[in-house]
Order: sequence, then structure tokens, then C-alpha cells
Amino acid sequence: MLLSRAFLALTWVVTAAQAALTTGDGKTDPGVQIIADCFNASLRARYNTRLDDKRFYRHSPPSSAVPSFTEETVAAFPVSLDDGWEFGRAPCFEIRKLYYSFALLHWYGGGTWDTLELVIGNSTGIKIADAPAVGRYKAEVSLSESFGQETIDIRSLGKLQIMTKNATNSGAGDDWAMKGIVLSGVCADSSVQMWMSKYVDVGSWFSHVESGPAWSGAFDFLDWSRKGPNPAWGL
Repeated sequence: MLLSRAFLALTWVVTAAQAALTTGDGKTDPGVQIIADCFNASLRARYNTRLDDKRFYRHSPPSSAVPSFTEETVAAFPVSLDDGWEFGRAPCFEIRKLYYSFALLHWYGGGTWDTLELVIGNSTGIKIADAPAVGRYKAEVSLSESFGQETIDIRSLGKLQIMTKNATNSGAGDDWAMKGIVLSGVCADSSVQMWMSKYVDVGSWFSHVESGPAWSGAFDFLDWSRKGPNPAWGL
């Protein structure tokens, strides 16, 4: 049986009538998500149950003019112990090297006069480029400068943000076209490399934002894998 160990915690992420569960293509489906931390291992599992989109789930209508607001079970979903659970494919959690590869689309006007900065989790701003033209920009992230430590746990990262800052050029503040972004890490206790390619194909225009991110994307350890993106990303 897959889940033979006890769980330290169960977190139910329950959605309303709107979309809820994020799918591989970034879209969402209505459903219930269970996130479980294993009791005796540094492992987290995720279980998704999708709702029937042809059925309404609701509390029974009141039997009188004054509703009683009693608790009621409106739906029940079986949870299998043998399948349906997703476990992280990352070969490790702690990394000693971190890289990024960011690309602007080869569209007319896809570059920008702005300065673009990357924020990974709670890192300081990591400059991608001043007034970048279309193309790819890649670099190693200094963990000591960006996070204040020599290694980092990928479970503490969680979000990518692209910040826009006005450059001195008079054309600053213009739109830009993002192709995508990929992260790569090297395990702290080995030379094993892994990738986070969830946002490899964003493919959209973004505008200058004076305060806050112009683009952001959430991710977790389940999005890391030993399978890398197309070699053209250079990581």
C-alpha cells in the first residue's frame, strides 16, 4: 500500500463553485486538494479530487421561512490509499547552486527599455538586464548575496516575480514580451542537477509596473524534476 505511514498534518484546500485545482497547463478545475506532510520523512504528498462539473453542490433548502443554519454534508469523496497521490520528483530538497534562464520573445518590440529584475522566493532583487533586447538571459544566482546563506531549501522558494524599473533612457516604461523562465539547481550533497520548468512557455505581453511585480508565478517542490527543458535554454 502506497500510504502506509502516518501523516503529521493534513491541509484541505477546498474551493468554492469557481475553479480550484491548478492543472499542468495553468488552468484550474473545481475540486478538493489534500496536502499531507509525512510523519517520519521529509516528504509532502498532494491528492486532487475533482468535482462533477455537471452537478450542483449545495445545502438543502430551508424547510421554513427562518433557516436553521445546521451543518450538513453536501458531498463525499473517496480517497484512495493506492493511487491518485503526487509525490515530489526532486532528487533532493537542499541545493548549493541555483541558476535561471529567462527569455524574451522574438516579437517586434518584445524587448524593453526597462531594467528587469528577478525575485525568487524571499531573495533580494536579481538583475536580469538593463534594457534587454529579445533573446535569452541566463546566470547563476549567488545564494550568499541573494538569500544570505550558502545553501537553500527548494521548499522555501515558492514564487517567481519579475520586477520592472525605469531606466534612464526616455523609452523606459514600455511593454515587453516574455517567452518564459526556467530554474535549475544542484543538490547540496551531490552533483545531481534538477530543473523547475513550470513557466517555460508563458508567451505573453506584460506592462511596466511601478510598484510590485509585472509578472509572478507560484510553484512548489512538486514542480522540480530531473528532466530538463529543451537544451536551448542553456541550463
